[in-house]
Amino acid sequence: MIKIIGFDLIGTLVSEDKFLEEVDKVDERLIKKYKIPANIQEFNHVKYRILKKFEKLPDKEKTKPTKFYEMCFDELKVKVNKRILNKLQKDFDRIYIQKLKLVKGTRRTLSRLKKKHKLVLITNTIKSRVNSILRKFKLKKYFDLIITPEKFGTKKNLKSMEFVLKKFKIKPKEFLMVGNSMKEDIKPAKRINAKYIRGNIKQVKVKLNKYY
Repeated sequence: MIKIIGFDLIGTLVSEDKFLEEVDKVDERLIKKYKIPANIQEFNHVKYRILKKFEKLPDKEKTKPTKFYEMCFDELKVKVNKRILNKLQKDFDRIYIQKLKLVKGTRRTLSRLKKKHKLVLITNTIKSRVNSILRKFKLKKYFDLIITPEKFGTKKNLKSMEFVLKKFKIKPKEFLMVGNSMKEDIKPAKRINAKYIRGNIKQVKVKLNKYY
C-alpha cells in the first residue's frame, strides 16, 4: 500500500517549455539591459557547452544562484561585478517564473491524492525559485514536506528519498515517486526499491487513479 507520494516539480507539475523557446532572447535582453560587454552570439554559443560543465559541479556549487552566469562570463573573459550578476539573475528568475505554466489538472489531482496520502515535493530546483513557483501556483498547501537540493543535493544521490523513508517511517514499497527524469527520478526510486511513475502529472493521471 502506498503511503507517501513524491513529486518532481519542473516538467512534472509545472512546464517550462514556453520559457525554453525564448531563453536566448531573454539572455540577450538582460545582457543589453545591464550593459555587459559580451557578444550575445558568443554567449548563446558558449552557454550550452557551459551547461554540461555546470551539471558536473558538486551539488553545493550548483545551488549558488549566479554560478551558471559566472561560468559563462568567465569563459568569455568578461568581468561582471557581483552586484550586477545578482540583479541579472533576479531578473532572469522573475521572467522564468512568469513564463512557467501549471500542468492542467495538477491542483485537482493533488487535492484528490492528499485525501489518502502524504505528499512530498522533491526537486533539484533551488529553494528561492521553488518558493516563488509554489506561491505563484498556490501549491504549497498540498505538500507535507518540501525538499530542495540545498539540504541533500540532487535526487540522484538518493539522500532525499532515503530521508523521506526515515522521516515517515515507511518501507520503500510504500513510497511512490512521480517524475519526468529517468536519471533524477526513476533510477533513484528503483535503487531504493520504491515504486515509480514516469511522466508529468497529466500523463500519469490514469496510473495514479489506483492510488486514490
